[in-house]
Amino acid sequence: ETRFNKKKIFIPLGGLSAALASLIIILSFFINFNQVKYDYYVVEINPKIILKADSNGNICEVKSGNTDADEILFLIGDELINMNINQGVEYISSKALEIGYFDLSSANVMKLSSTSDDLFNLKESLAEMFCNQGYYVAIATDSFESKDLDFDKLNTVSYLNDIDEGNIQEVYFDNYYKDN
Repeated sequence: ETRFNKKKIFIPLGGLSAALASLIIILSFFINFNQVKYDYYVVEINPKIILKADSNGNICEVKSGNTDADEILFLIGDELINMNINQGVEYISSKALEIGYFDLSSANVMKLSSTSDDLFNLKESLAEMFCNQGYYVAIATDSFESKDLDFDKLNTVSYLNDIDEGNIQEVYFDNYYKDN
């Protein structure tokens, strides 16, 4: 008859806790940094178009906010997909000019809302585009948190109106317009 000696293995509780904590920290680091970040943009002229842009600033999804937006998006088709966000908003604005959503003989207003912190360059390029075509357009900007936006719900008017209740942070009037 053979007898085996059973040895007790003792693992210090402190060492196990430290190893587990390290593993959790390492996993959370990879999980947080591997998530894709999206920015959302709402372009309102009267057509309301919602754009989803990836971390490179390229449009990856487009939604209509009302029937006027349906008209513009029908003309544009899927041309906005993979377009840089600034180019995409300029393209939407130029289509709105073509269709007649802006009036050459009076002041016009456009609102840009976004989860992005940087709308300044976009406002500048839009202001230059409108000015070059002789339009007086005030561009209002607003920001919102991405947690306030459920992109899948964006086709419901009441949900879009809830987003609009945010405060406008800045209204931009291009000095060139004042001279025209």
